Amino acid sequence: MPNSWTVNPTDGSFVTSYSTPSGFFEGPVVQYTWNPVSKLLITPLAQTYPISHTGNIGTDLANNVFEVTLRNWGPCNLWLGDYFSSDPPVTEFSRLRLVDGPLAPTISNVTICGSASQTLTVTSLVTGQLKWYSDALKTILVYTGGIGENTYTPSS
Repeated sequence: MPNSWTVNPTDGSFVTSYSTPSGFFEGPVVQYTWNPVSKLLITPLAQTYPISHTGNIGTDLANNVFEVTLRNWGPCNLWLGDYFSSDPPVTEFSRLRLVDGPLAPTISNVTICGSASQTLTVTSLVTGQLKWYSDALKTILVYTGGIGENTYTPSS
């Protein structure tokens, strides 16, 4: 839905969906204190927030591009509390391109019967940590380890 946001502009946490008067995500708005004579910044700079896109497997494709707009106000173009009554912002644009993720690891196809033990071998282009689960819903973690040979022994 256009103009629907679920991100808290003050800390980046998820909140109930809301819209904004400008139609854009607004926040965080950080008020800085400026020296009126020298125009130097007195307060510390604001924390930066990561940009994340959880994706939509139905519509997102590799090489899709989306745009992030940053609107800045300062001592020469004042923020007056909302987008429409404030001075025009200094605007910066960033274009972000979606890229393909790595291929999922592949696991040797083996059958484990009763209390037998089998070695499961993982092949992956990505290094890191693998988590092994004994159920499809990933509720029962049975092993955590690196890429390579991992042995899982089921309970009898």
